[in-house]
Amino acid sequence: METTHTTPQSHAAVDQLGEKLYKIKTDIQEVVGLTRSLAGEKLSGMTKQAMQGGQAAVDGVSSTIEAYPLRSAIIAAGIGAAVAFLIARR
Repeated sequence: METTHTTPQSHAAVDQLGEKLYKIKTDIQEVVGLTRSLAGEKLSGMTKQAMQGGQAAVDGVSSTIEAYPLRSAIIAAGIGAAVAFLIARR
């Protein structure tokens, strides 16, 4: 049976390797945290931009309906009739 002898230098090397691996682990955790934070900020900005675009579209349609109420009612009735026709065909 073969026995291995450890020296103080090998213990020191193992300890040093463990410390370096721990530092790498904490650095990776930090990078992951920063990445999540940046992704959250980007998603929040995109959501806000989409909400503003949607609100602008709603405002545009509302102002058109207010400016041309009769035309809007006729268009809505036409769309309703087309949808009813398509549903009735099935």
